[in-house]
Amino acid sequence: MILIKDKQLLYKIIRHGPERLVLPIWARLSRDSALRWLYKRRMGVMLNYDNPQTFSEKIQWMKVFWDHPLKVKCADKFCVREYVTECGCEEILVDMLGVYENPDEIDFNSLPERFVLTPCVRIVVVGSSVKYS
Repeated sequence: MILIKDKQLLYKIIRHGPERLVLPIWARLSRDSALRWLYKRRMGVMLNYDNPQTFSEKIQWMKVFWDHPLKVKCADKFCVREYVTECGCEEILVDMLGVYENPDEIDFNSLPERFVLTPCVRIVVVGSSVKYS
């Protein structure tokens, strides 16, 4: 159960939805409470930490209770490639055409006809029907 004592904050949450007030809400909740609240809101059922059954519940359990340095390394797309290579499994890695800090650095003319861009947030698949100017 989440208790919000600030009435104005509660009215804002009701009026605009919780996604628009991320910082004020999460600043007041523990990590566990925040994950439980979000899980209930998005999945429609309570999060079961005691006996997680679904893949989603197990991922949420790992966010709270599994603290391992490998978790940070494997969450980064670039660092996980180093880890896979260290394990001797580089043959399973997809060829990487480049790593860019800024989208303006990308020379689209040097890329193949089909490729996948994977920025931090989304995946963009570019096929042969796309034309560049």
